[in-house]
This record gives sequence, structure tokens and C-alpha cells, in this order.
Amino acid sequence: ASSDGTIQRGDIILSINGTRLEGKSHAEVVACLHQARVSTQALVVIFGNENRNKFL
Repeated sequence: ASSDGTIQRGDIILSINGTRLEGKSHAEVVACLHQARVSTQALVVIFGNENRNKFL
């Protein structure tokens, strides 16, 4: 997603396919991303740059 400008450094991913990421370790989040099917990923993101108001 970073290659098309939708997610950038500083953005906060809150959930992946309905799985809340709060309290999870980096390794757990990476595992969650790897387990999610690319065609069905749904991310909830808070963008780090206040000038970007786009939601995924």
C-alpha cells in the first residue's frame, strides 16, 4: 500500500480485517498482515499527516 501512497510512515493501523491491533506486539501485527488475504484486506488507519483525509 505504501507504493501507491495510501499508507505512509507515521500512519497508525488500528485493525486488519476486523482484528484490533491495540496491545499487540510488532511480530503479532506482522503475522496478522501475512495471514490476511491481499484481495480481502480491510485496514482502519489514522493518517499521521493531518493534510491527508483519506480512509481505506
